Order: sequence, then C-alpha cells, then structure tokens
Amino acid sequence: MYPIRTEKLVMTSGYGKRTYVYNGKKITDFHHGIDLVGGDTVQATADGIVTKVVNKGKKGGTMCLIRIKHKDYQSAYYHLKSGSVKVKVGDYVKKGQAIAEVGNTGKVTGKHLHYQLDLGSNSTSINPYEYVFGNKELSGLSTGDWIVVSPRYVRTGAGTEYRIKQVRELTPDGQRHCVDKTPTAKAQYEKGTIFTAQEIMTGRNNSIWSRTPSGYVCLISHTGKEYCKKI
Repeated sequence: MYPIRTEKLVMTSGYGKRTYVYNGKKITDFHHGIDLVGGDTVQATADGIVTKVVNKGKKGGTMCLIRIKHKDYQSAYYHLKSGSVKVKVGDYVKKGQAIAEVGNTGKVTGKHLHYQLDLGSNSTSINPYEYVFGNKELSGLSTGDWIVVSPRYVRTGAGTEYRIKQVRELTPDGQRHCVDKTPTAKAQYEKGTIFTAQEIMTGRNNSIWSRTPSGYVCLISHTGKEYCKKI
C-alpha cells in the first residue's frame, strides 16, 4: 500500500548504499528506506500502534517522524511537515488512516517522505519496495489485545503489597522487559506496549487489573484513571 495518498507515486531514492550531495558535500551512506514523492497526505500502511512521534522540526534541524508497530514490522515515516502529525503515542491506527503531511524537516534536499520498515532500528531494516509497489502486505495488529496508554505497575498479584515478579515476555512478539524485583519498586512500561489479557479482575478499592503471561497490569486505578485500553 502507498504510504502517501496519491494515484501516482514516484521513488526518488532506493534502499541500500547510495551517494548524494548535501550542502555541497559528497556523502556515501546506506539508505535504510525509500524516498517517495507524489502527494501530500501520509497514511498508515497497516493497522498498528503508534510508538514514536516527533511533531516539531525544521529543514536542516529536527526531523519530524512517526513510528507504527505492526504485527511483524514497524513502519517509519520521516521528514514530515512540522506540526502536521495527527496521532500520538499509544494510538491505534487503521490501514489507510491519515497520520501526517509530507514535509522537508531534518537533513533533506527537498520535500519528500522517507518510508522505512524495520524491527525498531536501522540495523534491522528491510527493503520496503515490494510492500509499496508490489504485492506484499504488512500484517496489521488485530483488535482484542490491550495496550499501555500510561505507564503503571506490573505485579504478581492484583494489589499494592505484592512482590513484583521478574517479567520474561510481556508481549506476543517476545519483546523482553526488565523489572526490579524489590517489593515496592514500580515496574513501568512504555506507552504503546502490547500485551495479552488472560483474565480481568477487580483489585483493592475497585481498581481493575489484568492477568498476563508474565504478571498483573493495572488497567484502571481506584481513582478511575485509565492506564490501559483494549485495541
């Protein structure tokens, strides 16, 4: 699927080793995505969770970007127009949903979208060409799982006095999380973390907790504050 809403999309720079001129200097590097032009509206290429957002930037300075976690890969959208981002970290987005506008923030030679697929870093990037111009489809996250919208404790019991359990694998994709084993430590998780709720239960003072494969997560506090939500 095109990451830009347009009938005609053009690739101006491909994936892999490249040489170009920036500010009068010849640069050779490895391009971890593909550069695209042909429209203004950037759209999500599969269902997923927004894991990173930078919404303010300028040409030659800070780059505006969005990262979205899907079932297998993350999609990254770079050099976005400053202030145009329409989503925030923790949002669940649908395939084709407008998320920002094409821009020229960061180190660029012109207005375009850098589109990248990886497992969370440049070192794990793959060539996204077939996903954009071919028949390959990204696997989106299905509804039914839960996401962390605000960091909260993970414990071995639904309460405030239980010793924290060492977490092995909280998320279905095997992402590992380290937590303190001390009785009163706060084991916190980043916004956008995905987990499977095996059982929902009521804790002290009517708080709501979820049992997961590796511990208990507070969904709603006794004050009614929502820490997690269902996708």
